[in-house]
Amino acid sequence: MAENTPLASLLLVSYNSRELILENLAKHTQHPFEIIIVDNDSKDNTKEAVEKAFPNVTFIASPKNVGYGVANNIAAKHAKGKYLVLLNVDAFIEEDAVLEAIKVLETRPDVGLVGGMLVGLKGELQPSARQFPNFKNRLIQRSGLGDKYKKTVFFGSGETSWADPNVPQDVDWVPTAFAVLTRKLYDEIGGFDEKLFLYYEDIDLCRKVKNRGLKVLYWPLIRVIHIGGQSSKSDKLLAFEVESALYYYKKHEGYWGVFKYLLAEGGWQLVRYLKNSLPSGEKTKKEEAKKIMKELYAHTVRM
Repeated sequence: MAENTPLASLLLVSYNSRELILENLAKHTQHPFEIIIVDNDSKDNTKEAVEKAFPNVTFIASPKNVGYGVANNIAAKHAKGKYLVLLNVDAFIEEDAVLEAIKVLETRPDVGLVGGMLVGLKGELQPSARQFPNFKNRLIQRSGLGDKYKKTVFFGSGETSWADPNVPQDVDWVPTAFAVLTRKLYDEIGGFDEKLFLYYEDIDLCRKVKNRGLKVLYWPLIRVIHIGGQSSKSDKLLAFEVESALYYYKKHEGYWGVFKYLLAEGGWQLVRYLKNSLPSGEKTKKEEAKKIMKELYAHTVRM
């Protein structure tokens, strides 16, 4: 490795999150890693603020919002580090987190990608070690039984919430709020699937890692403060999620996978709609179910 070549490159994607990205950079520019930001055409003067405060950060301004996966792929093309650190702008790490992940990758040739323990601002655990989505887990998630009986293997399987979070796990996928892999592997698997604008891109990436016979590892010695995942979805985000889900299932499981997804999601939303159409029902839940069913129909007929 050349003398000036960084050991790792931190890749961040920003979109109208100026204050958050400035807070993130104030924390992470203290570490001896290359930092690359791809901004998805923000309208809040992110570019000017970052270039003024952090001139050593590589800032790439996209002329349009290209989505999370494409933006990361652009960042990866400019990265010089041997290791790539996928990091959300609302995720905060210590230098030791990256070094710990690199140590795992260097000592475990069977591991392709490493994720850590995600916790909220108050230290609350967030789902960090997960199974690939399937018919059963979708129904459990939607029914609320996964939260109610999360310590049981059956109901807690999707998020492996039954397992001790302090024990490392070989899992299907980890959120790319924080994930580390080699630049070489990233290039070999083609990075993120650019047809996934938002949602399911981290699941798909981990699936590609596992398809190469490598493990995806949840490593709890790495602790990541992650403040995202707490807000409700707008209509636009909901549309992205449905579109991505349909594409993901078709890509990996064919039309049978699409059918099972529609049966689980559409069936559950229909039950919600009918239940909340009763005099004792809640109008907001009825309208939400109706909205999701409309999105399912609209994106399915366009497939």
